[in-house]
Amino acid sequence: MKLIAFVIIQYIGILSCGLMAGGPFSVVFIPDSLIEEAHLVVREHETYIQIEDVDRAILTVKNVITILNESAEKFAYLTIPYDQELSKINSIEAKVYDHKGDVIKKVKKSDIQDLAYLTKSSLFTSMRKKAIDLTSSQYPYTIEYIYEKTIQGLNRASYWSPVISEGTSVEKAKLTIEVPLSMQIAANLINFEPKSAIKAEGSSKIYAWEIAQMVPPTIEPGGPGFRESIPYIHLMGADIKMGKVSGKMDSWKSFGQFYYDLNANRDKLPAEMEEKVKAMIEGMESPHQMIDTLYSFLQKNTRYVSVQLGIGGWQTYDADYVYQNRYGDCKALTNYMKSLLGAAGITSYATLVNAGEDIPSFHTEYVNDPFNHVILCIPMELDTVWLECTSSLHPAGYLGNFTGDRHVLVCTPEGGILTKTPASSAEENIQFRRADVFLDESGNAKVKTLLTESGFQQRSTRQVAKELTASDQQKWLERKIDAPGFSLTSFDIQIFNEGSLPICETNYEMQATNWASKTGNRIFLTPNVLERRSYVPDEMEERTQELVLSISYLDRDTIIYHLPEGFQVEAAPDMPVKISAPFGEYKANLISSEPGKLIYTREIKMLKGRYQPEVYKAYRDFYLNVVKQDKLQVVLVNKS
Repeated sequence: MKLIAFVIIQYIGILSCGLMAGGPFSVVFIPDSLIEEAHLVVREHETYIQIEDVDRAILTVKNVITILNESAEKFAYLTIPYDQELSKINSIEAKVYDHKGDVIKKVKKSDIQDLAYLTKSSLFTSMRKKAIDLTSSQYPYTIEYIYEKTIQGLNRASYWSPVISEGTSVEKAKLTIEVPLSMQIAANLINFEPKSAIKAEGSSKIYAWEIAQMVPPTIEPGGPGFRESIPYIHLMGADIKMGKVSGKMDSWKSFGQFYYDLNANRDKLPAEMEEKVKAMIEGMESPHQMIDTLYSFLQKNTRYVSVQLGIGGWQTYDADYVYQNRYGDCKALTNYMKSLLGAAGITSYATLVNAGEDIPSFHTEYVNDPFNHVILCIPMELDTVWLECTSSLHPAGYLGNFTGDRHVLVCTPEGGILTKTPASSAEENIQFRRADVFLDESGNAKVKTLLTESGFQQRSTRQVAKELTASDQQKWLERKIDAPGFSLTSFDIQIFNEGSLPICETNYEMQATNWASKTGNRIFLTPNVLERRSYVPDEMEERTQELVLSISYLDRDTIIYHLPEGFQVEAAPDMPVKISAPFGEYKANLISSEPGKLIYTREIKMLKGRYQPEVYKAYRDFYLNVVKQDKLQVVLVNKS
């Protein structure tokens, strides 16, 4: 709020200086309503797409953005990506204006950098970017850029939104598409109803959409997220072409058919590799055993590397390429695994998925292309096996929250099949801890712990166990343990699988000072030391968005306290405790089953889902109660 207040004060100060005579991009012309909650204001946004053919279009973009404060400074670093084989940037112009709307910088050709668009996993790519620094040291300031780009058809520009980040307001924005009369396109509008128009001009149809005076979108805590909260348009043409392969995108079936045709006949293994596959599975009768064996071979003998050249973002390298080089991107490794299974007589299909841990909802009602990843689908007689072919850590059949529980497009010779990957239950994503705490009369403790983790909860532990040295593993574990004044004396991490479920077990021992506090002949003990929650969702007077919980999980602790000689429980909180809600449950109990021993149990279970806005208050109250219960103390007294 201080930042917002500063911007408003600065804005008022500019008004008082009598700068109304500035240029058209002076900040004094921005309505107050667009300033108050914003970090940047899109003053003018115009996108014009002239489609000449199914595989050729001219994209012209003009954008004028006022940067109000340093929170939006990164958007003054302009990057325009292009693919050397699929697109071309024809021209770029850019200027920077001060708060009065006067030009303070005109970009020269020498100011524009042409850089490789590399990531950590990229080996080589035809992707590049034009980069320009349009920042200024004085806020607010305005940037303007105009560029023209030749692209390979509408599918290379299928998403449009003038809202580029949280805190973006929009004065006016317009999308225009010119297409031949013979070409069909579909535009699906999400989160807004702009002014629109369609008209014919000569041999073309012109579609236009406009929006204006849009305040920053509301992004509520625990809500659907940025992508689901902003207005955007999905554009799809009925026809698609990549290289020499043409297809339709008028149904999920035709879209999947196009992808299959684009990648057909690329799964032929060299003869020596086919013989090796037959040797590996000799004597096996179970298809699942064959899948496990071949998947393990893939993991041990290949690695993930992004190779994006030309239509390589869509079309895979063939199986022989991966066999010779022992690396590939998601498409190539999936195709290679498909070829290994094919040599074993097992049918499988490449499957398009939008991978990630925080993805927007999927619109099945119209054909669109949100996909960014490829996995493998193996239909079986009684079930379906899904393989994440880029993973070197997890067992066959495990997807986790990166590609699990979402719509996917299975690409078969008969066309695409829209289906969903399986969701994981809370019982598959566990964190079970059993600790024996030997407490001395000073409040210090010796602690022996067995921590069992599965599903998404074991990801970090498994990676650490496989990739770090013992010394670095210890440092990582010490950062993970939340306990007072401890020193780790020993530890051991074991990783294994139960079917397709990955599991890690960590045994460790430690000495801890001030585990409990001592006053006179009393010890004040907080039973829950190792898993205390402190997070409480923000309070909201009025909620408009759904509450979105993206993971189901189960945490369970059993802590057995071995009390110092002569000490007994003098005072304890009322137990057991149970807090239930539609989205989860919390349980805690404290049992003194025998002299000198106190057993504390705690369990929290959360359920993935989308809950109505009115549930948010119960969600906040739930965590308020959890935090309160996790802090409760037991008083021990020495009665010897």
